[in-house]
Amino acid sequence: MLKVEQEKGDLFSELTKLKTLFQQQFQTDANEKSRVEQANEGLSSQITQLKQQLAAGTNDKTTEIMKYNEELAQKLADAKPSKTSANNLECERDSLKDDLNELRRLKKRAQEQHEKSNETSQDEIKNLKDTVNKEIFARGILRRSCEKEARELEQQLADPKAQIQDLKV
Repeated sequence: MLKVEQEKGDLFSELTKLKTLFQQQFQTDANEKSRVEQANEGLSSQITQLKQQLAAGTNDKTTEIMKYNEELAQKLADAKPSKTSANNLECERDSLKDDLNELRRLKKRAQEQHEKSNETSQDEIKNLKDTVNKEIFARGILRRSCEKEARELEQQLADPKAQIQDLKV
């Protein structure tokens, strides 16, 4: 039972570590996503401005604007979070779920063992009480039997004539 409790504690500690790592990775990815979204907004507004300038007919800057537009598109592509970090998070989540299920299974097994030992202890206590009660009852019967025999012997000793008649018979 102590081993189960120790295993349960070890698994809980490991689960806590994994949970912390998961939260750190989640926060990192959230920060990266926020940074990408901000970059997207900035790039979108710049692209909108460039399109407006192109539509307005500023042809002398068309080449420069197109290069700048391509650079912004490349920066946007580079800023997107990688799929490997999402896959790592998913694997980590699955691992945490497995650990949690294992902890639940161990907890259930520990509870079953505790209940079983409790039932066994209760049965032993009941059996001991029954044995003690039977012993007390048997001693009471023996005591009454001895008292009856003692009374009979006292009566025989008190009546000498009865003793003489007993001897004659």
